[in-house]
Amino acid sequence: MNQAIAYRQPHRALSGAAPRKRPLHRYMLLAFMVAICMPITIAFYAGSLLITPYRIFMIACLPYLMFTLFADRSLKFGPADVLMLAFGLWSVGCILHNISDGTQRAGQYWIETVSAYILARVTLRSVADVLYFLKLVLVASIIAFIIAVPEAITHKKFLLEITSRMTGMHYFEYAPGTDVRLGMRRPQAFFANTILYGVFCASCVAMFWYTAQNNFSRIYKVAVLAIATFFSLSSAPLLAVNVQIVMIIGEYLTRGIKGRAPLTISLGVIVTVLMNLLTTSGVVGFIVNHLTFNSGSAYNRVNIWNWGWFNIKQHPIFGLDADNWIRPTWMKPSCDNFWIVITMLGGIPALTFMILTMLITMWKLGHIDVRRLPPIYAKLRMGWFFSFIALAFTGFSVMFFGAISPMYYFMIGIGGALIPIYDRANRLARDR
Repeated sequence: MNQAIAYRQPHRALSGAAPRKRPLHRYMLLAFMVAICMPITIAFYAGSLLITPYRIFMIACLPYLMFTLFADRSLKFGPADVLMLAFGLWSVGCILHNISDGTQRAGQYWIETVSAYILARVTLRSVADVLYFLKLVLVASIIAFIIAVPEAITHKKFLLEITSRMTGMHYFEYAPGTDVRLGMRRPQAFFANTILYGVFCASCVAMFWYTAQNNFSRIYKVAVLAIATFFSLSSAPLLAVNVQIVMIIGEYLTRGIKGRAPLTISLGVIVTVLMNLLTTSGVVGFIVNHLTFNSGSAYNRVNIWNWGWFNIKQHPIFGLDADNWIRPTWMKPSCDNFWIVITMLGGIPALTFMILTMLITMWKLGHIDVRRLPPIYAKLRMGWFFSFIALAFTGFSVMFFGAISPMYYFMIGIGGALIPIYDRANRLARDR
């Protein structure tokens, strides 16, 4: 069988037969991407409840997703799934405990976090499904880029202004002049703010690099995504791209070295410890002080980290209302740190559940033997590792909300979905 077929249809390369098609799951993936990429002004209120296309989509799909996750044995419900559900249930319980009339907030939180993870686990049944999802990400990023360029140059947010007049829904705007950098206005396309636009475009760079069929496709896709990210004129998205590029270069330079994964982790731990011992700001301070466009925003992020942990230490088990956290009067109310916010909402237990979900998923996926499988399996796994690590790393300077919150949890779900996919492929390879 030729290499092109082995790339596009890896299961066929293993078994000699085309994989069983699941058009419903492909439609759900398409609907998910359309829903999270709808302009934030396409929404309405039902009483005090904000109804968005994503929430409508997920509420409609959730019964099927929950039933399938537990009933379909081929999904191999495992420890990471238990931990993710525990994260969601504990966080929802804490929200209900800490916020008066927090039912809506708790329901929205579940829909935008755990439900997106379950969507990935249920709908991604083959490598081909993951590659299809990546195509959707690329198309959405290109469309966002096309919208962002005239926004940056003309300083007019055409799409949001038009849709806002149609629906009456307002969108977030910076104070006049504060969102201009390098002579351009920071665009946001159809996202809640400019940083989230950049994070979305940067989220899967490594996955595109490793899964491209040839060098032209690889360079074209990564260049487009990098330029689109640059137009966000935001430090955090650019940091996500740079982290992925550094990891790709490091992987290339260490090929052939035995035990390079433990070596890399050990070096990372040593560097982290040394920076915390030898510098006054530590790793987090270094990131926000030296890798940002604006020194003022960097200083604010350091304060968010310090005051966020002050709040967490006061409420370590059940968390607190993250909208009313204690801070100096001169600090803004927004908390631009994903890890701080999820810990404030659900306490140390929620953070523990989340970290264990990530670590178990990465450990199990990393220990699957791919030597019998077509090269795309190893490449996709490497790409997912690098993209997800960079996205999680970006969470230290960004709060994931809007489209990026479901995207982050969907990315964890991709890792969880790949485990049974790779196990199934290994069985086919052994039986061949």
